[in-house]
Amino acid sequence: YLLGRVVGDGSIVVDKYNRPRIYVYFGKEELEEALALVDMLKTEFGSDISYSLHEKRTEIALEIFGTVARAIASMVPELIHVKRDKPIPEIIFESKPSIVKWFLRGLFDADGTIDRDHAIRLTSASRRLLQDVQQLLLLFGIYSVIYTRRRKGGVFKYVTKSGEERKYKGSEIYYELVIKNESRCRF
Repeated sequence: YLLGRVVGDGSIVVDKYNRPRIYVYFGKEELEEALALVDMLKTEFGSDISYSLHEKRTEIALEIFGTVARAIASMVPELIHVKRDKPIPEIIFESKPSIVKWFLRGLFDADGTIDRDHAIRLTSASRRLLQDVQQLLLLFGIYSVIYTRRRKGGVFKYVTKSGEERKYKGSEIYYELVIKNESRCRF
């Protein structure tokens, strides 16, 4: 789940002393979700997990460091210092379906939306990321379509599952993976 959140809305950095830190960002009203993630990590790694929560103007940042961050960063070196176009870690493609499900849940919790007609959407500047997600979804018989979209005015807006509106400036082209119909039910 954590890796899905990191790919969707987070980062892994290593400082000059070779200490990794994992950052996961949540909307201002998602404090309960951030604390639930901490509880999940405590259950998985033990209660001695090192973390801090930073409340910023528009978001909450969960910072994970210490032994847990070192262990996770060592498993996914391809995510270290990558801000944009994050790949799905190779370890996910090699994992059991139950792990893949948790990864996808984290990714969709971070960046997924449900529109008025109940289609499930995942938006990214990276077509490759969405193609990889599409391959993972097929493991569960979930079909999806990727659309190429153009932003008007260079600003992209969407509403998170918790109702928060987010705005991003970016390139004019972005991609959207859409799950609908029967596959939406499987998801």
